Amino acid sequence: MSEEDSTVSPDLRIRQLEEDLVKEKDRLEKLYAGYTALKDAADEKDATIDVLERQMIDKEIEME
Repeated sequence: MSEEDSTVSPDLRIRQLEEDLVKEKDRLEKLYAGYTALKDAADEKDATIDVLERQMIDKEIEME
C-alpha cells in the first residue's frame, strides 16, 4: 500500500472502489455485447456455408 492510500479515509476508498467497479462493469458489458455480436455474425456465416455446401452436393448428385 502506498503512502497516498493510507491517508485516504475508508469511506472515500470504498466510494472510489465502487466507482471503479461501475466503470469496469460497463467495460465488461460492452466487451460482452461485442463478443455476442461477432459470435452471432459468425454463426450466421456458418449457416450460410452449410447451405451452400448442401447445394453443391445436391448439384453434384444431380449431375451424376
